[in-house]
Amino acid sequence: MPGHASHRHARAHRVHLHDQRSRRQHDRAQLRPGRLRARPEGDALSTSGAGGDAAEATRSVAASYLASFATGDPEAVAAHVGDGFVNQHPSALGSPSQGKAAYLERLADFLATFSGLTYEAVDIVVEGDRAAAAYVMRAEVDGTPIEIGGVMRLTITDGLIERRVDYFDSLTFLRQTGQA
Repeated sequence: MPGHASHRHARAHRVHLHDQRSRRQHDRAQLRPGRLRARPEGDALSTSGAGGDAAEATRSVAASYLASFATGDPEAVAAHVGDGFVNQHPSALGSPSQGKAAYLERLADFLATFSGLTYEAVDIVVEGDRAAAAYVMRAEVDGTPIEIGGVMRLTITDGLIERRVDYFDSLTFLRQTGQA
């Protein structure tokens, strides 16, 4: 039979056929021992493995950071970032800053401009010390309610955010505020 070979232990009266391909299924995700553990609820599996606690700590910092904006307190927000914090905004209307002091200085004006600001975490994906948080930002700007989707990429070291790259929909903001 084409594509098949006799098994090496086959005898004349018995034929064992096997595929000549490797037994490894390269087109499928392969589970690795020690990388799965039952969730506390027992209803699903987590692939966090031994780094589960670190991943949960990273997720917790990201969620706490997003929630801190609702306080309206610049100090509460800045408490989540390290001294060398790098704040990047590739979006057209964003402006970057470097260092915790510079970030804190800008937060008061930002929070005043975006009154009642909240970030709703839609999804937070964690890998090691990095988190990607998809969010919906809601606030009022000059009395006009806005709702903008975006994603923050965060790098977290020793419980503090060292780098934030914030991608948000600038055009939606301009449309909602009547500027486009």
